[in-house]
Amino acid sequence: MEDEVWISARMLKSLHTGQCTESRAVEAGPQVVMPACILIVDDEAPIRELVSDILHQHGYRVLVAKDGVEAVSTAQRDHPVMVILDFMMPGMDGVEVCRILKQGRTTSQIKVILLTVISDWDTRQRALAAGADGYMTKPFPLDDLLNMIEGLLVPEPE
Repeated sequence: MEDEVWISARMLKSLHTGQCTESRAVEAGPQVVMPACILIVDDEAPIRELVSDILHQHGYRVLVAKDGVEAVSTAQRDHPVMVILDFMMPGMDGVEVCRILKQGRTTSQIKVILLTVISDWDTRQRALAAGADGYMTKPFPLDDLLNMIEGLLVPEPE
């Protein structure tokens, strides 16, 4: 007899609305857990599309935002488990977005990776001081980004 697969109404709604209300990706016997949802934030469409495509290919659910204001709004509404965030954007930069998310009551547990073309020590320290969980300089090997994502999504031992 085949295992039954149950999907909660909340999970089904999130599939249809694009929201990210469930976290990790695994099919375990009769249970289905939604794939991890990651928000990609970059003011350059080709970067958003590249990272989004790669993450889709690796089984993640992806949301995108083109600037800091949209990123904060999307994260507060859709609750991704991670935000991959460009450092330099017009208006609100990635450091400010990271700071807002890490100080937010409903967003403080979201993992944040900052991406930047700037590779100096001061920039890296600003990112970490804002609460970033990871930092990578562009260009970067996609495997390195995927490894960082996987490493950050592994639950910490209790």
